[in-house]
Amino acid sequence: MDRRTALIHLALAAALPRIARPAAADPEVLVLGAGMAGLAAARQLARAGRRVRVLEARARIGGRVFTSEAWPDLPIDLGASWIHGHRGNPLTALAAEARARTNATDVDNAAAWWADGRPLSDRELGRQAALGEAFEDAIVQAQDAAPDRPLADVLRAVSERVARTGDDRALLAQWANSTVEQEYAGALARLSTHWFDGAEAYPGEDRLFPAGYGALPRHLAAGLDVRLGTPVTRIAWRRDPIEIHTPSGVHTARQLVVALPLGVLQSGDVVFDPPLPPSRHEALHEGLAMGLLNKVALRFDRPFWPVERDWLQVVDAAPGEFAEWVSLHRATGRPALFGFNAAGAAERIEGLDDAATVDLAMRRLRGVFGRGVPSPVAAQVSRWKADPWARGSYSCVPVGSTPTQRRVLGEPLDERVVFAGEHCHPTHPATVHGAYLSGLEAARRLAAAG
Repeated sequence: MDRRTALIHLALAAALPRIARPAAADPEVLVLGAGMAGLAAARQLARAGRRVRVLEARARIGGRVFTSEAWPDLPIDLGASWIHGHRGNPLTALAAEARARTNATDVDNAAAWWADGRPLSDRELGRQAALGEAFEDAIVQAQDAAPDRPLADVLRAVSERVARTGDDRALLAQWANSTVEQEYAGALARLSTHWFDGAEAYPGEDRLFPAGYGALPRHLAAGLDVRLGTPVTRIAWRRDPIEIHTPSGVHTARQLVVALPLGVLQSGDVVFDPPLPPSRHEALHEGLAMGLLNKVALRFDRPFWPVERDWLQVVDAAPGEFAEWVSLHRATGRPALFGFNAAGAAERIEGLDDAATVDLAMRRLRGVFGRGVPSPVAAQVSRWKADPWARGSYSCVPVGSTPTQRRVLGEPLDERVVFAGEHCHPTHPATVHGAYLSGLEAARRLAAAG
């Protein structure tokens, strides 16, 4: 651990009160990963009286929940942003417990423009809705037919059948990008038609955290023994006790929660000794994939967009690059925008530096709102695929995989080793609440095993 990481570790440790036991006590349970799944499992086990230690590769907690404090008066969530569906969602109760304020945003409170700045007319909006309905109907039909195929094939067939003009094709392509690629973080050419949308949803509003989503992992981590800057290199899971190898030494415990992201498990950076059983190896390496959704946060001196709207959408012949924007003005009172890129567009843009990324975003905004749009006073950019401790944003289902593989990944390895993470949850994958629920389930299983 270098000096800077060690200092960050010490500062965080001082800020988080520990459980009232000797700090040097050997843990009974090791938890790998201080994201929402790992912290949920650790807190639940600690509440049950277990001595728990969390090992985290980063110099911070939260994983893909990451609230940047670069702008002190405007925390920015560069990872997860919303509680999706607030009614019955366990994160709603957790946010209340953490005294974290949330504000609603409405995906239907949207405005749309062509790339040259013309607002979509009511007729064009109606036409897009009809084209989108045709696409969704075709998906339902294709889900009842064999074999599975990429969603791009379904879109192509619908476009050839119902899109009569170039404008029709652009409207349909933007609908598909907005409702599929931006939601599921996978390219249409990759996503499974049969299974891409297999998750259940909670009813109610989508709610942002004006002061940052990071309030939830901070709340979960309070009192826990969290070791930052401690990446795992080898998991000797058949040993008694289990051995976890890191660059700074070996940690041992009787039980283990593996709450590392799917992309990290797939990367091979963490070696399982002995190797994982064939069914789990297949689910891990030949099934689910990591999707990509990135953000650019732009802050301005004043708004130039309609501040009464939450979502801003851009339609052109080649959708994908900054076609979706969220205004933070209604939720925070600040003149700031999130620009989103998913799947292939996100991968292309990740290769740009910050200046080039912001320049591309501003070209899009000036194309819509005019050349007089001012430059941002500050910007922040996420790159989740390049992040070695994430390797992507959240899991998705490519052609050839099925939801059964999530169940396989979520099953205990044996009575001492369990897994957690959004990729493990059978009904709420690719969400923060799915990660949280999977952590609670992992803790329940270990507690039941004794």
